Amino acid sequence: MATALQRARLAARLAAFLATQRARNCFAARKVRGATT
Repeated sequence: MATALQRARLAARLAAFLATQRARNCFAARKVRGATT
């Protein structure tokens, strides 16, 4: 059974991962859009 601390740490890691993925997708889309236009 996961403790509250482990659950919080996992949630923080997941949030950071999603944030990096979103930033990378935004950057890639912006680069592609800038290259196409």
